[in-house]
Amino acid sequence: MKTREVRFGRNLKALREIHKVTQKKLAEELHMSRQAISLWEKGMGKPDIFYLDSICTYFDVSIDQMMYGDIVNPDRYTTLEDSDIKERTTGEEELVGFLEEDISECFPPIAIDFGVIMTIALELKRMGYEVTEVFGNGFSVFTKTKMERKRLKKDIYEVGDCLIHCDNERITNYREEVESRVWEVKSQIVEETMTTILGKEPEEFAYLWYDEEDNVRGYADTEEECIEQARHQACTKFRIMDNI
Repeated sequence: MKTREVRFGRNLKALREIHKVTQKKLAEELHMSRQAISLWEKGMGKPDIFYLDSICTYFDVSIDQMMYGDIVNPDRYTTLEDSDIKERTTGEEELVGFLEEDISECFPPIAIDFGVIMTIALELKRMGYEVTEVFGNGFSVFTKTKMERKRLKKDIYEVGDCLIHCDNERITNYREEVESRVWEVKSQIVEETMTTILGKEPEEFAYLWYDEEDNVRGYADTEEECIEQARHQACTKFRIMDNI
C-alpha cells in the first residue's frame, strides 16, 4: 500500500489562519501547550489521538481530512505571469530542500543531529546563501543557478568537515551550545535560528507565503513584499497567508 503524505502540520496552520486563531488561543481553548502546536506545525511530531480528536472537533473537520487532506482551497493561490518575472530570472531557479539523509550524503562520516542541521543553516546564511526555512530535520535554500547548487553541496561538505575536525571555533561553539540545550523545546531553537536569518522573529512579520508544494518561501510585512519575493524566486504559483 502506498504511504499517504501526512499533512497535519500544514493543515493545522491553514485552519488557524482561516479561522483567525492564534497558537496561544488554540492552546488555551484545548488545554495544551503553545509550544506543542508550534512543533506540530513545523512537522516535528504529531498529537496523540485525544488531542487530534479535540483539534478536529474544534475546527469541524474529519481526522482523515486533517491528516491527509488539503485544507487550503487552490483558488487562494496567486499566479504571476511569466512575463512579469522573466527579466529577473535565470531560468535555472530551484528551491532545494535538505533533510537529514540529504545532508548525510554530503559528508557520510558524521552523524547528523539537530545541532549539525542548525549550524549548517546558519553557516550557509553567513556564506551568502538564501536560506528560506529551517525546520526540525532540515532546511530549504533558494538557488538561482545550477552552478550555485553544485557549490552549495561543496560548501555543506566543508562546514561538515569543520564540525568533524573542530577546526573552526565559531562553528564548533555553536554546535556545542545547541547540543547542550538539546532537552529544551526544539521549536525555540528553530525560532531563534530563523530570527537570525530573517533579522527579526518570524511571528513579527504580517505575512508568509508558500509555493504550490506547500514549502514556506518567505516572510514579509506586506502582500506586495510577498509578491516581490515570489518574482525574485521565479515562483509563478503561490499563496499568501496571514502570519497569525
